[in-house]
Amino acid sequence: MPLIDNNGKLFGLVNVLDGVVTLAVIAGVIGVATVKAGYTAVDRMGTKGPAQVDVLIRANIEDLSMFKPGDKTFVTIRNVPYNKVQIVAVQAQRTTQAIPTHDGEAFRITTDPTQPYASTVKLTLQDNGMETEDGIVWGGQKVKVGEPVDLEGLRYRLVGSIIDVRMVPGAKQ
Repeated sequence: MPLIDNNGKLFGLVNVLDGVVTLAVIAGVIGVATVKAGYTAVDRMGTKGPAQVDVLIRANIEDLSMFKPGDKTFVTIRNVPYNKVQIVAVQAQRTTQAIPTHDGEAFRITTDPTQPYASTVKLTLQDNGMETEDGIVWGGQKVKVGEPVDLEGLRYRLVGSIIDVRMVPGAKQ
């Protein structure tokens, strides 16, 4: 008795094509059930929840009030567009200089008169992320200290650098 006969049946009992289709449907149902139950490798990788990133920007900015907590800004991480994220906190100030006094012992801090718009802005951005063993991930992109980040809003397109990354404590999804 041959393994597959002239009618395409395995051992003369089951049609081979019907058996392959049945096995594919069963595998698909098992796959959907495991994903719904949360048994995938991605779900076990780390904790999900809100993640915050501090970005430091040094640029010539006339109006420092254009950054407001609660607003959204579009973020590009390592030249890959990500998403709009929420601005949680803003610290903006003009660049200062230390100028020595006449006695040479003390210094006077003043804004730099040669660059009146030179500013330093620290933005805290927040979005949903995942903490893995390699770090925090936003939308498939690892965010780590030192990475360049482009921020784009209605009135600006600025380049900054990540100076801190953290999960928001006590706020798990």
